[in-house]
Amino acid sequence: MMGDEEEGQIRASVMIGKRPAMVNRRLEDFQKKALLGKGTFGKVFLATLQGDNSGKQYAIKAIRKDVLLDFKQV
Repeated sequence: MMGDEEEGQIRASVMIGKRPAMVNRRLEDFQKKALLGKGTFGKVFLATLQGDNSGKQYAIKAIRKDVLLDFKQV
């Protein structure tokens, strides 16, 4: 099993609710502000959209695929 991934090395898919303006966003489009929590399957980060001055904040959940597979949670 792999160790914890460094914050800058997280491979992720961004899944956002049905908001047309957010459809083609990638992890790199967000600036992580803080770690909100972590658990068995991954971490949740507080983030803002880069270049957006609206002050909206987003929670980004980064799930470790290798751990999901180990626990047969696919």
